[in-house]
Amino acid sequence: MSVTLISGPGAKPTTSADPILRSHLRLEADETEQDDLIDSFIGLATRRIENFTRLRLITQTMRLNLNGFGRCGIEIPVWPVQSIDKVTYVDGAGDTQTLDAADYRLIASEMPNELHPVYGSSWPVTRDDLASVQIDVIAGYGDAGTDLPDELMGALRLLVAHYFLHREALFAGGSVEEIPHGVTDMLRELVFWV
Repeated sequence: MSVTLISGPGAKPTTSADPILRSHLRLEADETEQDDLIDSFIGLATRRIENFTRLRLITQTMRLNLNGFGRCGIEIPVWPVQSIDKVTYVDGAGDTQTLDAADYRLIASEMPNELHPVYGSSWPVTRDDLASVQIDVIAGYGDAGTDLPDELMGALRLLVAHYFLHREALFAGGSVEEIPHGVTDMLRELVFWV
């Protein structure tokens, strides 16, 4: 199984105008000459947190590519799942088919969520080929940073502040892979284990 981004978030979780973030950075509201840099750090920190936790922060569409449906439920390796946008598969004749939404159900009471055929039915037969099934999943906490849990927003702000205050390491070839311990501690409980 592979997971690819189909449609990215329409917005970042926060912006350089965020008063709490500006407080972390020790910047006044009228000190705007570094706002582009801060906004780039927000994007970097968002991706880093999503990679570390395996969570999707802001609404986005991910595609799961599978080599067939398998025999039972399909674990959805992204969290949180808002809905299933569509399920397509390549049938035995090599034609792409779209599965009707009435033919599957998302089991959201489990973590990870699972996709199952409706009760009493089974998955259709697919061509025995790579990526013969594609599932488009809409994932994320919501469309805005206000939809995020406080722990995630706090960790994001701290990581942006870390990047801002230690930018020399970023621009001098230093590692951005290391997340500061305080941020790691905040995120550790939120990691989505699949």
